[in-house]
Amino acid sequence: MNQKKPRSLFAVVHEVGHALLGHKGILNRGPSSVVAASLSSNLKRMEHQANSYAGFLMPDHSGLRTMTIDQIIKAYNVSSEAARIRWSQFR
Repeated sequence: MNQKKPRSLFAVVHEVGHALLGHKGILNRGPSSVVAASLSSNLKRMEHQANSYAGFLMPDHSGLRTMTIDQIIKAYNVSSEAARIRWSQFR
């Protein structure tokens, strides 16, 4: 992966998650993905599932359990949504 694009690995695994979870169609054509997500509860669900799938890049260890969401973002170079999802899995 390109070191200048630290979220690249997460993005790739997120997209693999879409495929393995059986999500169909092109999800982010047209309005930006942020706008599209606000328009469709189904899209929100699929994005949440793909982010959860990619969350395995953030291992389950005691250090992660004590981190804040901001610390997870910086340590694992993931989006705030992905960090929040992983953080919530420990609560």
